[in-house]
Amino acid sequence: MDWPELEEALSTFWQDMTQGLPLVIWFGQGHANDICLYHALCDRVPDRILRVGNVSTLSASFTWIDGTSIDLPPPRHLNEVPSIILPVLTAHTTAADPAEIAAFGTKWRELKRENAPIRVLDGNGLTSQPEDYFDSAILGVAEAEWRKTLRILGGAMSVIGVPYQQVGEWVIAARIVRLAETGALDADGDPSDLHNSRVRLAQIPSKPLPS
Repeated sequence: MDWPELEEALSTFWQDMTQGLPLVIWFGQGHANDICLYHALCDRVPDRILRVGNVSTLSASFTWIDGTSIDLPPPRHLNEVPSIILPVLTAHTTAADPAEIAAFGTKWRELKRENAPIRVLDGNGLTSQPEDYFDSAILGVAEAEWRKTLRILGGAMSVIGVPYQQVGEWVIAARIVRLAETGALDADGDPSDLHNSRVRLAQIPSKPLPS
């Protein structure tokens, strides 16, 4: 990505993972990024993982001022849980399972060998997918009429986010640009400028009627 700061941050992160106290790993089973990181940790620092917490098993309720109580849905991923409360949730962690850690580490090494552009989550775990994997979702929310590129991005993210959250917005934004470059989408303006451009399904010129 030609982003030296990212490489430096990643290097520092993995160095930190090898030092200090044993690790308590939190993740959500509904988010591909969470699962990817858990697999990577099982590959890189398996002996340092002490306990594991799946935030998707957490349940909570909320009481309105009128006394009405509602049950909140379990978090799908770690970002839906305020980090400040994680230290008090240690009762919801379990001792690391050596068999699971070994299996996840093996799976991650397999995914790295496949070296696919995208890794997605399904009911069977992580799989490698080609870079155009989400193109059908993007084209499915695009219309024949001009729509703000940001609106198409949001629509595609909502489609691919069920039942699992897969990739960040920048991945879908890059695919919108690519679809415009290949002619699958028409673009009015620079599609990489999400707020100031529009896209639509490519308009195929109608053929003249035979005489």
